[in-house]
Amino acid sequence: MIEELSSSKIAISSSSQILEATPITTTNLIKCFTDLDEAIICLLNSYYTKYGESWSVENLSWSGDYILNTCEDSLCDKVREGLVGVSEIENGGPLVLKKMLDIVMNVDDAALTSLTEGCKAG
Repeated sequence: MIEELSSSKIAISSSSQILEATPITTTNLIKCFTDLDEAIICLLNSYYTKYGESWSVENLSWSGDYILNTCEDSLCDKVREGLVGVSEIENGGPLVLKKMLDIVMNVDDAALTSLTEGCKAG
């Protein structure tokens, strides 16, 4: 019994050290959306859904809908297409915003050059 208690204390201590050594950083999704991997966002959404406070789960849910309601139907449809196959616990505002930013900012060089030339001519 004493040996089990001792080994339990050691296990708890080492687990705590691992948790304390885990770096937690915040990232501005709008500024760094090109650097963030969608899989990481899905993992974070899943984590908050499973272990987060009830208000954070609610925020993930309504924020995705809110973001989609701010854009035109064509963009909204493209974002929703990109979300097909994403599980409900991985879905949420940050992923919706990432997909939206990827679509809006996906301008190839030729289109950008054409737009720039059009502005110069006018």
